[in-house]
Amino acid sequence: MILLQEVDQTVTFQPMYIDGPSPWYERLFLLYLLVVLFVLLVSGVRLVVGLRRLRRIGNGSLGASTSADDLWNALNSQAQSLSKFSLLTFFLSLLAWRVADFADKLPVFTFGMLVCVALYIVGWFFESRLNRRTASFERLRDTSSTN
Repeated sequence: MILLQEVDQTVTFQPMYIDGPSPWYERLFLLYLLVVLFVLLVSGVRLVVGLRRLRRIGNGSLGASTSADDLWNALNSQAQSLSKFSLLTFFLSLLAWRVADFADKLPVFTFGMLVCVALYIVGWFFESRLNRRTASFERLRDTSSTN
């Protein structure tokens, strides 16, 4: 006669956590993201100040000593550099995610993508504002050349 014994076969899940320090490339990438956010903040302030100055030149409140074309070129290159930073951040985010363990580094990758999107949106916004200023300057030049 075989006796059936009740055997406890409960399976538990014990997730593994790494309590050690993060790898050097992750810390370097996070430092890069912080530097890029600082550059974004400084560039954004400089672009806003430049756009206000460009508006005053267009309204004629500043003298002829300030060149609108030179200022527009400087502001346009700053706005385009934000878009290039966005592309660089995107590729570095992919690289940091690819080099690391996929599941463990998802928050770092997500933060990199958020910074990338913020850079792209700010660069796009300022480029569109500069293009709008260009159109208004061309209309102003056309009306002044016909007089």
